[in-house]
Amino acid sequence: MSPKGPGEKGTLAELKVYLSDELDKRFRRIAMSVCGYGRGSISKAATEALSNWCTRHEQTTNSSPAEDIKKEKETVPASITEALHSPEDAKGEETTPSSATPA
Repeated sequence: MSPKGPGEKGTLAELKVYLSDELDKRFRRIAMSVCGYGRGSISKAATEALSNWCTRHEQTTNSSPAEDIKKEKETVPASITEALHSPEDAKGEETTPSSATPA
């Protein structure tokens, strides 16, 4: 069973991350100045930071892969879509500027 942190309910997971030395020092310095120098201050600040990051990014990643594909298709200009799915391509004929324009 994982230890419970201050104000936390249930069990806690351990997350191992790799940070640059500079970011580690910055985070620890700011976390301790904001959350105090006692036990759990780094975990409290990290929990807040990760929670905020998740909240910010959940809005863009809550869609299914099918919805993502649909959104991508909606942003592709019609001329590109038509060119990719033209009848000439389906027959195996090569579309060149000379063969694409009427004579």
